[in-house]
Amino acid sequence: MRIRGQEVLCLILLLSIPLPAFAQTWEASADLWVNANATVGTTVPSARLTVHGEGTASGFALRIADSAGTDRLVVQDNGNVGIGITSPLEAVHITSGSLRQDSVVDPVVVGSVYNDTTLNGITSVYVSGGYAYVAVYHQYRLAVIDVSNVSNPEVVGMVVNASALGGASKVFVSGRYAYVAAYTSNRLTVVDVSNASNPQVVGSVSNATTLDAPDALYVSGKYAYVGAWDGDCLTVVDVSDPFEPQVAGSVYNNTSLNNSNGLYVSGNYVYVAAHDGNCLTVVDVSNASNPQVVGSVSNATTLYEANAVYVKGRYAYVSTYGGDRLTVVDVSDVSSPEIVGSVYNATALNNPNAVYVSGRYAYLAIDHGDRLTVVDVSDVTNPEVVGSVYNETALNGSRSVYVSGRYAYVAAMTGDRFTIVEIPGIDSPAASIGDIAASSVEVSENVD
Repeated sequence: MRIRGQEVLCLILLLSIPLPAFAQTWEASADLWVNANATVGTTVPSARLTVHGEGTASGFALRIADSAGTDRLVVQDNGNVGIGITSPLEAVHITSGSLRQDSVVDPVVVGSVYNDTTLNGITSVYVSGGYAYVAVYHQYRLAVIDVSNVSNPEVVGMVVNASALGGASKVFVSGRYAYVAAYTSNRLTVVDVSNASNPQVVGSVSNATTLDAPDALYVSGKYAYVGAWDGDCLTVVDVSDPFEPQVAGSVYNNTSLNNSNGLYVSGNYVYVAAHDGNCLTVVDVSNASNPQVVGSVSNATTLYEANAVYVKGRYAYVSTYGGDRLTVVDVSDVSSPEIVGSVYNATALNNPNAVYVSGRYAYLAIDHGDRLTVVDVSDVTNPEVVGSVYNETALNGSRSVYVSGRYAYVAAMTGDRFTIVEIPGIDSPAASIGDIAASSVEVSENVD
């Protein structure tokens, strides 16, 4: 069967006109209404429309062309489907454009673990392999949670240290080590997590000035980058020797780094969300011993109480705690970052605490809203809330979020809970693929 432009065979069951028992050739000058099973290439119908191909692997069961006669969709006898190509080489073969899957349902809470001691004041989460590593503020500890069974996450190990992990506020995992920002201890601590059931503190560095109330952390290569809330500074720590981490350099600015609360590292630059500065600041760290502020953008509305940032490509995505917003900043010119889009929602974005970007979506942990919210950022000038899940128990005081595969992992500080949220129907940041052949592959996220 071949359909061109306006010559459309309409098999709509409205009139009781039986088909003749003999072959017919139809000139489609008008609609055809059929109230019977129809067949093409066979005399034995098995459905309202049954189409048999030409009987060869390269033959066609279906060809659809545009008004100019250009083939748009074909189905070969061997079952291969071609979009924009008449000789598909795989089950589905697309020669141009892309395959898009939109959100069709809201995220769903699928599992949670509660413990008012072990997880008392859980503030930060990082997922690696089959484990989630969480910083626990009130109990000066790092806990390890087995997430292999998403419906039943289980605490399998922890390390407690009132000095090295006092006020544990942020965690970042790289290799066999977890790095923890200890807010009340004014220090960065290194924990060996190679044995998930028995993590061990192996090193720590403290500084009452350059690490004064650290509340932001990112590790890249041999350096850990720490944002100090009370210190109004970004500090670079050399962690090449995890047993003896050393402060390598620091930059202070009581305006553009005022209450540094979130940061992200990309290339030679660190992007800092400054909470009381209502700004996003860019710091050049190419010289670790002498980091320099090179650019900043401030806005009392769209960056009000900026507290977390995630950078992807030329854009930085900033959650604003007091502004109930997600704001997009173009950072292609680091000396002059520019706000290009923002979305406000007093319910779905009620005090966002953290943001994680994967694919075309931003995932935000919402503190006072007790929820996880999904924002479509495919149009950076017009980000849009597309999904949200509320749970006053499992997501009570959501503080941190990490996305891996089809799941979002949330630290709910007020609820003393670690919660797993499934994000079905949403452009998943990971896939299980047997084989892939492509002229080029772009990796947007690295998934353990």
